[in-house]
Amino acid sequence: MAFVAMASAVAGTIASSAEYNKVVGNVNDLNTRLILREGTAASNTQNTSGTTTSGTYTATLSGGTTCSFTFVAPGSGSVIVNNNCNVANSGANLSLCGFEIRAGGTVGSGTVVFGVDNNESLIAGQTQANISRSRLITGLTPGSTYNIRQLFAVTGGTGTFSSKHLNVVPA
Repeated sequence: MAFVAMASAVAGTIASSAEYNKVVGNVNDLNTRLILREGTAASNTQNTSGTTTSGTYTATLSGGTTCSFTFVAPGSGSVIVNNNCNVANSGANLSLCGFEIRAGGTVGSGTVVFGVDNNESLIAGQTQANISRSRLITGLTPGSTYNIRQLFAVTGGTGTFSSKHLNVVPA
């Protein structure tokens, strides 16, 4: 909605409902512009432990749920992603917890904007570790909707993932 010009205020008179609606519309428009400029944080936490034996990244865990949600890119086109998870493996192997960002409002669908990366993943072996990592993501289109989700993999054995948390903060 574009800013709408209003009649000049006159002392001692009551504004018409049409003028009042213009004020409300203008305030809503400014609020929308502020959110697009500043952005809002979004997050998801899943505490239930889940496992996988997949050697390639998957969003599916046996017994647990992956963190995922949609967000709107701020005016800067940049966000900070914080990925956190308790990670362990049943043997002398590695378990990995990463994330991907896709364009659009359906989690797991759309063009990959930031693909899962072993160098950015949370990695642990047999000893359970609570790991957190932050990553600056740039180049998003301001005002566009994106979806993000955690992905999990192992180099062997069974990976266990619990106390999962993912959040996006405007940068």
